Amino acid sequence: MISDFDIPESKIHVVGWGRNVEIQPPASRDWTAPRLLWVGGEWSRKNGEGVLRAFERLRADWPNAHLDMVGGHPPLDVAGVTGHGVLSFREPAEAQRLRRLFETATCFVMPSLVEPFSIAYLEAAGAGLPVVASSVGGAKDLFDGDAGFVVDPRDDAAIYAAVRTLAEPDVARRMGKVAARKVARFTWGNVAGRILEILRTGAEPGAAPPIPRDRR
Repeated sequence: MISDFDIPESKIHVVGWGRNVEIQPPASRDWTAPRLLWVGGEWSRKNGEGVLRAFERLRADWPNAHLDMVGGHPPLDVAGVTGHGVLSFREPAEAQRLRRLFETATCFVMPSLVEPFSIAYLEAAGAGLPVVASSVGGAKDLFDGDAGFVVDPRDDAAIYAAVRTLAEPDVARRMGKVAARKVARFTWGNVAGRILEILRTGAEPGAAPPIPRDRR
């Protein structure tokens, strides 16, 4: 916005995103066996093939690993993979199945080829899951390092390394707790409050630090 449209930095405020669905972390979760979750409406853009390739490598190391795929996926005939098709939170029975998948997963994996900033990442993190996100977009501002991993979606080795690390129960459990804590503020109510405050005063309370030069 600053460099492309010559808008003064003082006129730009970051208000963030909200979660469309609130999924609370379960009281207890079985972290002992890796259970990956991919949810994507567009198979190619959401890099379903890349996730499958990473999972097949992971399965060689962890024979009890499992991958649940939800959304616009093709027919799947891969050991350890369950395809659930399209499920909607707007349909009560499907919403119950989706919530159960988020509650039983141990990490959320969706390194999309193009992803401005996925609300699905926020919803997964809110459910207590570490996230393997795409470096193409804004996810690197939130998840890389302590709440999950941000990877080049075209780098199969990087995707595999991330899911292999999160296959370790203690690592996944620890990062999942951090992820839930970091996204707690990402609600649409908070977004609306920040917008209203900016409109009233021209500045956000507790405003974020200036935009780093290398991100402009």
